[in-house]
Amino acid sequence: MTNGSAFRDRERMTERPALPAPLRRGGLLNYGIWTAFGLLAAGQQLLMLPLEREHVAAWRVFALALPTYWYWAAVTPLVVALGRRVPPERGRLRAGLVHLGAALGLGVGHALLAAGLSLAVWPPMGETAGLVARTGSYLASRLSVELLTYFAILGVTSAVAYYRRARERELTAARLEAELAQAQLQALRMQLHPHFLFNTLHAIAVLIREDPAAAARTVTLLGDLLRHTLAHAATDEVPLAHELEFLQRYLEIERTRFQDRLTVAFDVAPETRAAAVPQFVLQPLVENAVRYGIARRAAPGRIEVSARREADALRLAVWNEGPSLAETARDGTGRAESRPDGGAGGGAGGIGLAATRGRLERLYGARGALELRDDAARGGVEAVLTLPFAEADPV
Repeated sequence: MTNGSAFRDRERMTERPALPAPLRRGGLLNYGIWTAFGLLAAGQQLLMLPLEREHVAAWRVFALALPTYWYWAAVTPLVVALGRRVPPERGRLRAGLVHLGAALGLGVGHALLAAGLSLAVWPPMGETAGLVARTGSYLASRLSVELLTYFAILGVTSAVAYYRRARERELTAARLEAELAQAQLQALRMQLHPHFLFNTLHAIAVLIREDPAAAARTVTLLGDLLRHTLAHAATDEVPLAHELEFLQRYLEIERTRFQDRLTVAFDVAPETRAAAVPQFVLQPLVENAVRYGIARRAAPGRIEVSARREADALRLAVWNEGPSLAETARDGTGRAESRPDGGAGGGAGGIGLAATRGRLERLYGARGALELRDDAARGGVEAVLTLPFAEADPV
């Protein structure tokens, strides 16, 4: 590096940084407001002069009015800074005395400026009073206006600052609430993953004793399924088509266990395949159907998975042949039951369904629901999941 370039670098490092954009905009707005007040005051004065039978050049009126209002523009940042250092709502007596003293001091300064300008630009009109006399006369007639102006500036700027602080607190609270909801969703999802994994490992342990070849295939399918899951571990919502692909992989594992005892049919409307659904949302419903509908039957059983759009809602349903909820409860198997409050009963099935309900509530509020009910028309049990319809981002 040459000496010249090094010198220029040092010059750039020592340059005063430019004011941030909000401060520049605030300064322009401040002077713009006070200039508007000054123009209004000057216009009013010009209109009054003919009534008072005075003939004064217009430039003299503006030369007196505008600088006196620019004075308040110049001291407004000082009032703001003092208001932050001594907030008017804290320590009322002390704060009141501090701001009263500041108002009197700035009022005297404003009176001196107005008196000096009047001597410089306003025709004497026979008046011989000097600067001190004019200043005293100005203060005697306008002291209340000076105090009112100071406290008006203090009140308006304090209100704006209070609004900004309240807005920042709201944004911070909203951000923290969103982070908490995200943490809760992650916890619920992590509750589902080991639940599914432990059940699958238990099935593999059973197959190892009964059908080692099927157990080996199930281990391979489980590895593929876990890789598929981990590839999108940070995603809350996925397209329904993606979720159905995951479900097909899971059902391959179940078919290895049940072979011809398990039949699964899909009835998915084409327009719903791009809809956004919570990741890992259908597997607990199908697992519940297999565990309590198919596994407890000696005869072959059927599971149907359907998806329909109903106005602005997406309706997902998983139906299975098998005993009703009341029959399952009497058998003591612990299947989750539909309750008026939307809760789930205990047992292994209740873990997945309760976590699914929790995710729906946190993602969609009252617009998301999961109901487990008996199907009176064709028997068996149906789990119906309802959530807002929206297209998902590509994954």
